[in-house]
Amino acid sequence: MKNKIAIFGASLLMAGALVAQKAPASSPTPSQSSSAVQNHPRRAWQARMVKRMTERLNLTQDQQMRVKGILKEAREQNQPMRAQLRDERMALRNAMKTDSLAQIDHITQSNAALNAKVEANHVKTMAKIYSILTPDQKAAFDHEFGHGGSARGEKGV
Repeated sequence: MKNKIAIFGASLLMAGALVAQKAPASSPTPSQSSSAVQNHPRRAWQARMVKRMTERLNLTQDQQMRVKGILKEAREQNQPMRAQLRDERMALRNAMKTDSLAQIDHITQSNAALNAKVEANHVKTMAKIYSILTPDQKAAFDHEFGHGGSARGEKGV
């Protein structure tokens, strides 16, 4: 039972991290649109990731543009899953409040499958980025980003 609770908690944390982004309160005016694009949480994350990779791996301008495109594609692929994770999290809260144990089991199984898809997309994204690196950059990537042995590194296993 403790194992199920731990898995459930980890799934909720992962799902929460993926969908915890707040939508802007109002749509930006044309003069605000460029700063609003830069301030969007997911785009800001993308810019930080590209900057970090550029600094640590010495990416060329072409590689930076390709990484941006890869990250944008991944964000677009994950968008429907973020909405589904949010819906599942709400359904899970409702099931908890009504003490519907069977529904909780069903939702958490569905959530685990969805989280597996998100993880697979992450690994595929990293593989695409890895494929555009030079051999020296790949060695630095393995060292700097801890992806040498697994998708999320081998720490704490």
